[in-house]
Amino acid sequence: MYALALLAAADALAVELLSEWISAAVSYLPAFVAGALIIVVGFVLADFVADVVAHTETVTETSYTDVFADGLRVFLYFVVTVIGLGTMGVDVRILNTFAQAAAWGLAAGVALAIGIAFGLGGRDYVAANIGDWLPGRAPDTEPAPMGQPDGGEESTD
Repeated sequence: MYALALLAAADALAVELLSEWISAAVSYLPAFVAGALIIVVGFVLADFVADVVAHTETVTETSYTDVFADGLRVFLYFVVTVIGLGTMGVDVRILNTFAQAAAWGLAAGVALAIGIAFGLGGRDYVAANIGDWLPGRAPDTEPAPMGQPDGGEESTD
């Protein structure tokens, strides 16, 4: 209301620079209010969803539920902030760039962890059964020792 009154007063006084500035501020106000409302409601919903996830520990019976809930809360805070700032008219390309880099890093880390887990976990199984899989080789009746990757004994040197 006050901004509209200031706009009318600036127009009546014929102060063009002040009139343009107040007009721009008044036109920006709905987008600002909508963005602030998105951020506030989004933070409340993010807290609610994270609390629901945190209280599912009795169902999942794991100790990582709180860590997952906190990670979900931070992710939802980031998403809501980016959406709210975008609604306000703020340029959020740099936030999108950081989010994309973080997503690629997380994906690479998960892929590497899965690859290492399967590689190290299946090493002994493959070493014991490789003879069955290759044509023309007789299967080993005695599995290789598990101590060394090459099946040899440890040296005492």
